[in-house]
Amino acid sequence: MELKTLVAKLEALSTNLEVAQTVRERVRIADRIYEALSEIEQRVETFVVKEIGQPGGVETVLKAPSIRITPAKGRFRESTIAEGGKILLKEHGVLHGKEIERLLKEDGYRSNSDKFQNTMVVAFRRDGGFENIGGNRWKLKDGGLPFTPQRFPREEREANENTH
Repeated sequence: MELKTLVAKLEALSTNLEVAQTVRERVRIADRIYEALSEIEQRVETFVVKEIGQPGGVETVLKAPSIRITPAKGRFRESTIAEGGKILLKEHGVLHGKEIERLLKEDGYRSNSDKFQNTMVVAFRRDGGFENIGGNRWKLKDGGLPFTPQRFPREEREANENTH
């Protein structure tokens, strides 16, 4: 997909996000926005590397703080926040939210969110396998990691209405 097409797709998704009626719908659209942003970032990076002709030289040429070259490798590159959080908490037991964020990003998780901690809390609560033990410190819930997503009251009501 061309860059202009991706930008148009991003614009359409932002419009859809503004008019979305349910939290679930907003989350789905936001996820698609992140995917589009990631693809745009990859296209721009590929273009810059092609223009410069030296992949190792990109970081030295692009010194603007708003441009970030994300490593192509990392064990959390293809993970969700919840998946990566589970792996980290299995390894470390208890971690502060900022430490989870740092470890995820250092090992390939990509996010441009200015409010990563808020996004992480929502992801952890939706997954249901995490426990905030206070002070933004997290651990895995006792009794394993069953997938038990939490629903918001409105979503629960809508789900019940749709089954009757």
